[in-house]
Amino acid sequence: MSAITITLSFVTGLVIFLYGIENFGREILSVGGPRVQFWLERFTRNRFSATALGTVVTALIQSSTATTVITVSLVSGGLITFASSLGIIFGANIGTTITAQLVAFKVTKYATYIVVSGFLIGIFGRQYRFLGKGIFYFGLVFFGLALVSDAIEPIKNEELLLDLIASLDNVLLAFLVGIAITAVVQSSSVTTGLIVVLAVNNLITVQQGIPILLGTNIGTTVTTMIATSRLSLHARRAGVAHLLFNVIGAIVALPLVVPFAAAVEAIGGTAAQQIANAHTIFNIVATLAFLAFLNPFRRLVERLVRGEEQEIILKPKYLGRTLSPDNEQAFEDIEKELGYAKAVTATLFSKTLEFQAVRTPRLGNEIEKYESLTDILDERIEAALLELSRRELTDEQAQQVVALVRLSNGLEQISDIARDQSKLIQEERNPSPTDLLYRFRNLMPIHEKLVEVMRLYAHEPASPQKTRKLRRQLNAFETMFEHNYASHLDQLKQQTPYNSAFFVEFVSLIEAAVSKLRDILVVETEYAQHARRTEPLPEEPTAAASETAEPAATGGAS
Repeated sequence: MSAITITLSFVTGLVIFLYGIENFGREILSVGGPRVQFWLERFTRNRFSATALGTVVTALIQSSTATTVITVSLVSGGLITFASSLGIIFGANIGTTITAQLVAFKVTKYATYIVVSGFLIGIFGRQYRFLGKGIFYFGLVFFGLALVSDAIEPIKNEELLLDLIASLDNVLLAFLVGIAITAVVQSSSVTTGLIVVLAVNNLITVQQGIPILLGTNIGTTVTTMIATSRLSLHARRAGVAHLLFNVIGAIVALPLVVPFAAAVEAIGGTAAQQIANAHTIFNIVATLAFLAFLNPFRRLVERLVRGEEQEIILKPKYLGRTLSPDNEQAFEDIEKELGYAKAVTATLFSKTLEFQAVRTPRLGNEIEKYESLTDILDERIEAALLELSRRELTDEQAQQVVALVRLSNGLEQISDIARDQSKLIQEERNPSPTDLLYRFRNLMPIHEKLVEVMRLYAHEPASPQKTRKLRRQLNAFETMFEHNYASHLDQLKQQTPYNSAFFVEFVSLIEAAVSKLRDILVVETEYAQHARRTEPLPEEPTAAASETAEPAATGGAS
């Protein structure tokens, strides 16, 4: 066989392998992507379930990079916390060892049968046709490796190839080769698969293969680091955690390559199976070690990637997927969630005020998340109230449901006003010095007053005294509105060049917020007459509260 034929066979096999890996993961995600994200969100309540989930998901989609990128995207989107992401990231390294194990057990022999089966299922599978592509690409992964193995067979005794592989006796060089290859092909599964194929052909020893495996773990972090570079602070921390996990593990393991190789060889099996076992054992041991020191590791990452950005988790705090069957408890949970929604809305107004003074991408990102969170809370509260309204209720409870619906709608409308304020600020292009001066003299004071009132509404315990105080402060806005509009007219008469449209629209939004808050206070007064409790429901000082909103809300209705 000529050198050109051998080279073409090798490259063709490698291309098919890469194509199969990429499209198999993509196909699994396209069929079950929403479900994958659902399980990633659900099984992150403790480090062990998160690790198991990361392992299973990566074993299914055959890409630790894909699992990690999905995970950091969920962190950036506020669907899971940075702390919750660590277990998934650790587990992804275990899941990615499955390819090497399958190759070691010579699944490549059945590659053509898998490819043909997938093709036929895709055409004749009826309700199972959606599985056809996934099976086809799965078989293609091993078919590509089979071609690579066949291409190597005629030259495995060539002196040049043997000299090249002998150079991998240098642990550091082998380690760097693993990093380089994986960084280029962006798949540790590709690199480990190739190593096992070399071992099947008796071209590489366990001692040579282990440093390359350690290098693949670092090379696979490149995509994650690129993907997180422009994301939120906590997503960047997840990316750095992925990098540190692999770097620290590799650095600790490198000096132990010789005894580790001896231990793996003692287990037995072919050279290919020993290399696959080494990959699996290393990743399991590294994961268990990091899980044992998860909190110190998390603090280390937070010190390395510093920032003040709050971690905003986009989910309800008190209302789960099901509502308590006990009506009293259901009312209590809904009231608590309303209290939390008040705190989030007050924070949203506060962030909008800050955004008016200093426009930064970080603030814009936080405002978008708080806006999304208010929508999510409103939807969950409305769903809970709808479910509650279908139960057998007393007349008092039925009146309470109506009042709570009105309160939830009013609160959602106020949060929409804060959203409109932030959009108005974002749409304004290059305000002039005159605009900025006028804003700080006239607009900021009334905006600050609105934020002050919203904080009082959200965070002070419910009482008649609080309601009276709020009404007095809301009445004081009338004088402020008159003063601001009079000042605006003076500016127009003097033909001062400034953005009058922005000013009028922004003050109108503040007027709308004040008017809506007055309406809410009326409803809350009515609700208090039907409430079962005279004491307000205190907001529980949980860790989740500090992660999602600034101060804790008092909850309950005023």
